[in-house]
Amino acid sequence: MKRLKKPAAWLTAIFLALGLATLGNLSYAAEEPLEAKKDLQAASSSENVAASEEEKPASADRPTETAESQQTTAAPEPEVTETSKKETTDSQNSAAAKISNEGVSEKDVKMKKTAASDQEIMIEGSTLYAQGTSIVIKKDSDGKAYVFDASGNSRLSDTSVTSGFTIYGGGKNKPAKGNVTIDIQNVQVSRIYGGGFSDGTGNADLSGNVSIKVSGTVNASSVYGGGYANASKGNASANVSGSVTVDIPSVPSSNHGNLYGGGYAYTTGAYNASADVASVNISVTSRTYSLRGGGYATANGDGKASADVSGSVSCTMKSVDIREVYSGGYASGANAHASCGSITSSFAGSGNEVMIFHGGGDASNHACADVSGSITANLTNCSSIYGYVTAGGTASGGGSADVNGSVTLNVVNSVSPVQEQFGNLAAAAFHTGGQASGQGSSADVKGTCSTLYKDSEIVGTIVGGGESISEGSAKSGKISFSLENVKGSEYEGTMYYGDYILVGEVDDKSSRSLTESSQAAMTVTNSKTEFLWGGLLLKGNSLSCKTGSDLIIKDSASTFDGIAHFDTLSVSHPITVSSFEPKSDGVPTLLKVTGLSAGKTAVTFHGSGAEQNWFALRNGTLNYNETADSAFWKIASYNTPSGSIAVQQPPEAPGVALENSDADHFLTQEDREKINTGSSIEIVLNSSPVSDPPTDISKLLEKEMHRTQTQPAVILDLNLMKVIDDVPESIHTLASPLRLTFEVPEEYRKENRQFQVIRIHEESDGIYSADTLNNLSTEPDKVTVETDRFSVYTLVYKDQAAAASESAVNTTSAGGDKNTSNKKNTSLSKTAIGKKDIVQKTASNKKISKSDSKGQGYVGSTANTADTHRSFPSLLLILSGSLICGSFLLKKRTEL
Repeated sequence: MKRLKKPAAWLTAIFLALGLATLGNLSYAAEEPLEAKKDLQAASSSENVAASEEEKPASADRPTETAESQQTTAAPEPEVTETSKKETTDSQNSAAAKISNEGVSEKDVKMKKTAASDQEIMIEGSTLYAQGTSIVIKKDSDGKAYVFDASGNSRLSDTSVTSGFTIYGGGKNKPAKGNVTIDIQNVQVSRIYGGGFSDGTGNADLSGNVSIKVSGTVNASSVYGGGYANASKGNASANVSGSVTVDIPSVPSSNHGNLYGGGYAYTTGAYNASADVASVNISVTSRTYSLRGGGYATANGDGKASADVSGSVSCTMKSVDIREVYSGGYASGANAHASCGSITSSFAGSGNEVMIFHGGGDASNHACADVSGSITANLTNCSSIYGYVTAGGTASGGGSADVNGSVTLNVVNSVSPVQEQFGNLAAAAFHTGGQASGQGSSADVKGTCSTLYKDSEIVGTIVGGGESISEGSAKSGKISFSLENVKGSEYEGTMYYGDYILVGEVDDKSSRSLTESSQAAMTVTNSKTEFLWGGLLLKGNSLSCKTGSDLIIKDSASTFDGIAHFDTLSVSHPITVSSFEPKSDGVPTLLKVTGLSAGKTAVTFHGSGAEQNWFALRNGTLNYNETADSAFWKIASYNTPSGSIAVQQPPEAPGVALENSDADHFLTQEDREKINTGSSIEIVLNSSPVSDPPTDISKLLEKEMHRTQTQPAVILDLNLMKVIDDVPESIHTLASPLRLTFEVPEEYRKENRQFQVIRIHEESDGIYSADTLNNLSTEPDKVTVETDRFSVYTLVYKDQAAAASESAVNTTSAGGDKNTSNKKNTSLSKTAIGKKDIVQKTASNKKISKSDSKGQGYVGSTANTADTHRSFPSLLLILSGSLICGSFLLKKRTEL
């Protein structure tokens, strides 16, 4: 196998040269230098008036950059700019007069009301304002294209639509209302905006939804789902209050140009520009230069520019050959923002090809393009992923492109091939997290970065987290990384495989903390790779970091040359490696072995320089052997659980311990057989404070405390778990009771204070039951009870004076027992614990169903002494029986 490294410096030189020469063939180079990329993005934003002649088909085999991408970075201007106004009583004459003042003849102004609406469309030169009206643009019988009403039957203007036309769904410097549909049927136009246009002299907001469709065999040259706000004369507003849908099923004559789901906001001075939309659903097919799911905002002065998508963004690419996908928004300038709510991007159909894919926002020059929710990127059925994939955000120059939720990248049934470019071999680079370049830039993922590569041929550099360049921050919350049936790709008879780096990539050792996460795990199933690294990538080499990283090899079919910098390694079959690096010197990688009996070899290393302490067995011991060119770690023996049960609890929780039992008490024969083949089994008691219990539990607890005249001290949720090979399994009930001891917090210790424990347990039928357990301990700072189930426990208390006054009230219990204040507290009998059909319980049996939040649906096996009057003969009979038994049971269960 030959190792294929990520293309870097040579690509930079190539692209700089290409950028100076021509952008026509730029779409098929493997990498853009950062500055060249900025220039291209800025150029893509320009909206100068298009030439009137038809766009010529591109001659290149791959998508070529449209004329729009080659224009200057100046903000686009509409074809006609108002310089003066002249009012008349007739609206059409007024419009004509305004155009005339601008140097456009009156015959160039066309306004006509639609049959279904009082709103007018307006045509100024080669700019159409639908002003909230749904329109169809198609060719008529004379072969020319015209504007029709939504039905496509009634022509709204006699002015023909040419390839130089710009279409607005809203108005010009005035608001519009209505759900707008712009249906372009096999007609070439220059630009389409779903919203209106504002230069600051008026509000051009659109109240309603927008739907844009371009069909046929024409190029969708430039499309914005929202409006265009250019704050050149004042505060400009071209928002769309509703959803935006952009659908481009047209098969282009050459290639589609620049497609945006959101709006475009631009300002260079003190005025503000706003082109927000509520949500976006954008889809395209066939050859396309670029698609951006969000909006585009540029602020080069003191004013603010906003092109936000407040809700979700959905991008669908079907059977495409696309150069660039930027799923979020783009913002440049300290006062610019193009944020999104959440983003889902998916490739559908077959034969998809993509060069650059970004799943999040793109922010530069201190701008903001954050995603407040989560990102999901589905790269499915891609025959060629040949450039760069960054599933998170991208930030440079102090910009922020954070993701406040999680990022999920799924690469399924796809190929990232080896390609020869200008005499060099190159392959793709993948990052599930963000990419941040420059100090102060941030592309963090606050949630989990989840990655799945499945049924694919992957070559290149594959990173589970983010990439930090020049001290940018690209951290991740947690990282989950899975390979399923992944292999390499063949090029000229040689197989190449991917390098998989779990945590992140940096360009300097000092920046390693800028891509770390709290925890990371990689799972490999039936896959062939070159290297598996649990830390970071630094200029082609592995680098350890503080992130706790786990590697799980699921089967014997998975192969790899090397492993480096993992804290733990889980295997169920023997593995073989030819290179290895521990997490750090002197700290072994902990082996978690299942399915291998004592005497079997767990790890074989082929090479020189092996050290015995590279590996340690988590639940046993290893034997180490070596030859001249190999080393072997064999299972010597396994340990079995013994001793006390581990208790896991936060520092603020009172101490809890299980007595008269050890871990072996909970092992079945099946558990012991698993231990003999390497499984690790632990018994753990989890204790968590509860500050705000659910309503059902809270109501039941209050009634039980009222009945027992007690006050709450601490509420704990206790869960007993059997952890088999790191997989927890809850133990809800026991065959026989155990003793549970609580430490009384210092602030609740007081002379003559009595403690009890109220247990609220959810039964198998979903009904909660409440039991009061009496204290068996004589120590003033401890409370010991017997229990056979684990659920919500409340430590309660009452002072001696309160207990004495209670005796007058509770002289006769539900079972007829007499309570005396000087009688020593005793526990319930063991047979009574958890048994709903035991009749000698002192208290009523108190239960509540989970759905009973309004006091209905209560179920009980005995009556409540507070709610029901028993007959005198019945009380005598019960009293006699209890006296004969000679026990005064203090437990009370009260029916709701």
